[in-house]
Amino acid sequence: MRLKLSNLSMAEIMARLHAMNGRGITHLDLSKCNFGQSAYAELEALFNRIKAMGITHLDLRLNHLGQKPGPELIALFNILKEAGITYLDLSFNALDQRPMAELSGLFAVLKDLGIIHLKLDANGLGERTNPELITLFQALKGAPTTHLGLSTNEFYRKTGAELADLLAILNDLGIRHLDFSFNDLGKKPVSDLITLFKAVSVTLITELNLSFNDLGQKKRFELALLSDTLKKSAITRLHLRSNGLGERPGDVLASMFRSFKDSLVTDLDLRSNELGHKNGGELSLMFSAFKDSPMARFNLADNAFWMRPGDQLAALLNAMKDSQIIELDLSNNGLHRKTVAEWVTMFAALKGSPITHLKLRFNKLGEKTGAELATILAALTDTSLTHLDLSCNELNQKTAVELATLFSALQGTELIHLDLNFNGFDTKTAQELRLIFNALPAHIATIALSLQEFTQMNNEQRQAIQSRFPRAEQLILVDNEDGRALNPALSLSDANVYQALGFVGLAPPSLVNQASFFVARNSTRFNREEGELPDEIKASILKFKLRG
Repeated sequence: MRLKLSNLSMAEIMARLHAMNGRGITHLDLSKCNFGQSAYAELEALFNRIKAMGITHLDLRLNHLGQKPGPELIALFNILKEAGITYLDLSFNALDQRPMAELSGLFAVLKDLGIIHLKLDANGLGERTNPELITLFQALKGAPTTHLGLSTNEFYRKTGAELADLLAILNDLGIRHLDFSFNDLGKKPVSDLITLFKAVSVTLITELNLSFNDLGQKKRFELALLSDTLKKSAITRLHLRSNGLGERPGDVLASMFRSFKDSLVTDLDLRSNELGHKNGGELSLMFSAFKDSPMARFNLADNAFWMRPGDQLAALLNAMKDSQIIELDLSNNGLHRKTVAEWVTMFAALKGSPITHLKLRFNKLGEKTGAELATILAALTDTSLTHLDLSCNELNQKTAVELATLFSALQGTELIHLDLNFNGFDTKTAQELRLIFNALPAHIATIALSLQEFTQMNNEQRQAIQSRFPRAEQLILVDNEDGRALNPALSLSDANVYQALGFVGLAPPSLVNQASFFVARNSTRFNREEGELPDEIKASILKFKLRG
C-alpha cells in the first residue's frame, strides 16, 4: 500500500505514520517536505519509524537534503541498514552542495542498504570532475543496484571519453537499467555521442532511457551513425521520448529505424516526437522500416496523429503488417477528432496484422456518441486484437444504455481482455452497472478497473460488476496512485484488498508464490544464490520471470 505525505510538517508526518502503523504501508512518499531545514533529532526519529514500518519504496525527492552536513546524512541513512528498502529516490536534493569526502561516505552507506532501484536525478553530478564521479560510483561497488536514475544531471558537460569512462564504471557496478534522460545530449558533437554509444554497446545494459535529449537536431548521417552504433548492444528497451524526431525528414527516420533490424531492441518508446506532422507517404516509409526487426512493443502515444487523415493512419498501420509488432500504443493522440469513417478505415488496416494489444488511452472517446462508438468498436471484427485498452477515456459521459450497446458491438471480435480503468464508473448506479457489464460478450474473460473508483463504490455497485466478473483473477484492479495492477495470487496485501472489497473464495498466495515472486523481481540480487534453492522454488521463479 502506498502512502503520500508530501508537503507536510514533521509533526504531521509523524502523526500520520503513527496512525497508519500496522496497515501494511510499503511505499512511502515524503517528497517536498523540506527536510533540509529539519533538526537532526527529528529526522532520526523519522528514519527509525520508517525502518520499523517495513517500507520498501521510499521517495525523498525535493527535500534539500544537500543542505544537511555530510555526517548527519551518513548517520541518517545508516539507520536504514537492513530496513528492507529496495527503491530509494534522492532526486532534486542538491547533493552537489556536499564536499566529495562527504558524498563518498554517503554513497558507501547507500551501498549497504540493499537498494535495487536508486534515483539520483537532478543532483548536479555532471558538474563533478570525472575522477570524482568514478570515486563516487566506485563507493557503490558491491551494492545490488541494477536500476539507476541519472536524469537531469547536465552530463552534456562531459566529453565522449569521459561519458564512456562513466559507462564502464556503471557496467562494472551491475547497472542494467539506466535513465540518462534530460541531459541535453543533443548539444554534444556527433563524435562524442558515437563514443558514448560505443561504450554502451559493450556494457550489459538492457534498458536505456535517452528521452528529452533533443537528439532530433542531429543531421541525417549522424542519426544513422548513432542508431547503427547501438546494433551491437544488449539493449532490449530503448526510450527516445520527446527528442523532436518529427522534425527530421521521413527518409532520415526510415534509415534510422531500419538499423534496428540487426539490434536486440524489442521495446521502442517514441512518445511525444510530433510524428503526426509527417504525411502518409513518410509514415508508411518510416514504419515499413521495421520489417524483419525484432520489435514487438511500440509506443507512439502523444504524437498528434489526429492531424493525419484516416487513410494515412491506415497506411501507418498497414506498414506494420510485415513486422513482429504485437503491442501498439496510440494513447493521447486526439483521436476523438477522427470521424467514424476514418476510424473504420484505420481498424480495417488491422486485419491481417500481427498486433494483438492496442492502447487507446486518453483519447477522449467519451465525446463520441454512443452509436459512433458502437460502430467504431464493431470495426475490430476480424482483427487479431485480444487486448484493448480504453482507460481514461471519460466513458462515464455515456448513458448506461449507450455503454451497453457499444460493449455489445464487441461480440464478433477476438478480444479476451478490456481495460476500462479510470472511466468514472463509480458515478453509475448499481442497476446501470449491471446493464453495462452484463452486455460484455462472454469471450471477454478479464477487465481492468481503477482501484480508487472501485473502492469509492458501495457494495451494491461492486456486486453489480461482480455478477459478471465474480473472481479476483477476472477483475484486475489498477492502483493509479501506485501505478501498478494488484495481483492477489502473489501478494498477501493485495489479496487482503480484494477480500475487503467483497471477493470471496480467494485463496491466500502460497508461500512458494510469494517467495518466488520476490526473488524473480529481484533476480539480479539473487542470481548467485538461486542455484541453491529447492527445485520447486526454482521452477516457480522461472514461471514468474517468463510472465515479466
